[in-house]
Amino acid sequence: MLIYGGAPTTDLGGNSGNYGEVRLVGGSVDLYSGVNGGYGRKLTVDTTGHVGVGAITSLLTHPLHVFGIARSSQATFATTSDRRVKKDIAEFENALDLIDQLRPVKYSWKNDYKSTHPELKDGTYGFVSQEVQKVIPEMVTEVKEEFGDKTIEDFKLLNMDALFPISVQAIQEQQEMIEDVQAENKKLRSELEDVNDRFAALEAVVAKLASGMNNCCENFDENELLHSSEAQVPSVSADVFLSQNFPNPFETTTTINCHVPLHAQQADLIVQSVDGQVISRKNLSLGENSVIFHRGELAPGFYLYSLVVDGAIESSKKMTVLN
Repeated sequence: MLIYGGAPTTDLGGNSGNYGEVRLVGGSVDLYSGVNGGYGRKLTVDTTGHVGVGAITSLLTHPLHVFGIARSSQATFATTSDRRVKKDIAEFENALDLIDQLRPVKYSWKNDYKSTHPELKDGTYGFVSQEVQKVIPEMVTEVKEEFGDKTIEDFKLLNMDALFPISVQAIQEQQEMIEDVQAENKKLRSELEDVNDRFAALEAVVAKLASGMNNCCENFDENELLHSSEAQVPSVSADVFLSQNFPNPFETTTTINCHVPLHAQQADLIVQSVDGQVISRKNLSLGENSVIFHRGELAPGFYLYSLVVDGAIESSKKMTVLN
């Protein structure tokens, strides 16, 4: 045994710049080693039983304090989690909201701290303890930290293990939201298919009505589809135009533009319900016409409007009145 500064020291020997020794200082056991200028304390067991590993430059704050990056070839630390030793077990909610409040950042280390912790690398991804503490206080613990000539009494450490169950809960909450959206989309698709079926049926009715109206005569009955035993008047569609009402659907007013041939004898704009009842008949002048329908003239629903020239239906279109 050698005496080093009044404390027992065992020299492990060495030559050519290679040294090793064990020191017992103030109740702590320190292992020193190094090569060519890299000599220093590499393993410490202090008076509390805390073990420090690596290039030890500060107080040991935990039972195992690694100065640097620890590595395992395969295994990880096992965590005590047996139900038989736990109590007050409870689920928690709003994990997704907690995750949303966290701010991931990329950062570098201040020089005075990095000088005593050379293992630290710049360009690190992580969180800021003070910010996390405001959202999830349980993730933050405070210790006394010394580096260089500075001492921080409430140095904040992050317990990243706590983030794992919170993240799992957040994923489960998000999955539930996704499933709710999928169910709603499925319902909307079903409703849309039903609407499409209704429109298809309506179009079939309109087509049938249009076919019947093409065989009508000059005399119109406002309570039923027009019929005639007389020969149909030849169409003069070469000079006929009927626009789609705009806007369509409409709530207040809508406009229908049309053109009546100058040699026509009679022209009308007929509006019918889907069951064939004539709702409105407006006499048209020769040439360009612009017909405006107001909300009070037509009840909410679906309608067929047609341009009839000299007893022949020249064009028909659909119109929708909203509530």
